[in-house]
Amino acid sequence: MADPVPLSWSGGWRPVAAHQRPLCRRYAAVVLRRTAVPVEAPEGVILQALRWAVGCLSNGELELLGVWIVPHGSVTVPILPVADLNVRGVVEIGIGVGTAGEIGQTPANSFPRVRNVASVEQILESVLASVPPRYRLEVSRHLRAAADAATQEAGLSQLAEFQGSRLGERYPEVVRHWSDALAGFEPIYRLHPRLRGLVRSADRTAADMRERLTRAILRHGPFVDSDAALAFVADTLLRTEQRLDRARAAALAARQAAQASVAAGPAPHSLAVPTLA
Repeated sequence: MADPVPLSWSGGWRPVAAHQRPLCRRYAAVVLRRTAVPVEAPEGVILQALRWAVGCLSNGELELLGVWIVPHGSVTVPILPVADLNVRGVVEIGIGVGTAGEIGQTPANSFPRVRNVASVEQILESVLASVPPRYRLEVSRHLRAAADAATQEAGLSQLAEFQGSRLGERYPEVVRHWSDALAGFEPIYRLHPRLRGLVRSADRTAADMRERLTRAILRHGPFVDSDAALAFVADTLLRTEQRLDRARAAALAARQAAQASVAAGPAPHSLAVPTLA
């Protein structure tokens, strides 16, 4: 991580381990996600909204930027998550993913030059809700291929191919909803291919982290209070980030080894020397 800045903390949010790491000044993309956590309260178990963010550097490196929750019954008006990033030293965010305009519209207008785009993964999750689990992987592969096409026209062409397939004919509403979604992805299609790749990588990583986090929360059950929920979520996301980092590093090493093997060419075969009987 290059160009780190020291941590400073302010606002009504509770600081946790994710906020003890230094942040970089500039991020190519930031994905802001929401997760509901069950917390015990005097009136029973309630669902509290929690936010967390993943940042992507220009070199493709991804990292958890923070986790935020407002304690139940708090009378403190908290600083917004994106404004907290600014307080902690972030001065520029290129693309805000799935932020619904939250980045760039903070009270202090912390990041006025940010460009906000839709989260392909968030919309995909909603569209796939009507597809039985056993078919979701295959359907999502086709829908992602359309979203990752070079242009919107190419994406619609790929979607048309899926529409004529067995699953496409079985789930016409999925095709219709994704066709509408592709129109909304036009700002993503217009990005430079490298930047678009960074945005999609950050979005996919955040989706993977959210899926693992959701399973962990379901296994845990209700939390005794907001602080316990926040600490659990931060720890889970940090450990998930580390596992994903190791998986990416292993995949990169495997690709580099394969490329080196191809460049080196086939190993010379030893020639057997015939012997006289």
